[in-house]
Amino acid sequence: MACILLGCLVGKIPRRVILVYHSLLDFIYLAQYPTHDDHTLGYLQEALDTFHKNKIVLKELGVREHFNIPKIHSLAHYINSICMFGATDNYNTEAFEHLHIDFAKEAWRATNKRDEHPQMAC
Repeated sequence: MACILLGCLVGKIPRRVILVYHSLLDFIYLAQYPTHDDHTLGYLQEALDTFHKNKIVLKELGVREHFNIPKIHSLAHYINSICMFGATDNYNTEAFEHLHIDFAKEAWRATNKRDEHPQMAC
């Protein structure tokens, strides 16, 4: 569905913006393959490289201030993870996100609710 919507934007937004989102969608779809070989992993790396090469346009246009996003960072580890553990089908980050929420809530409850960041990080 996202590819169809992206196609509707051709000619309406800058080509480099299309390229950023197209490469990200390619990466997502390729990562979901049930099996991988050297060719599919090469395509995966190429899509990721294209995304990183062109993402600066989103900063230039004011869409994003930074890309310090854990899920964006995790893309760099997909190929190695696929080589070590196999395909990523049926993999998601919900369990880790839920643990993060639980730990953050526990840390918050343990603070005195004033200047909480140093208390939560220790």
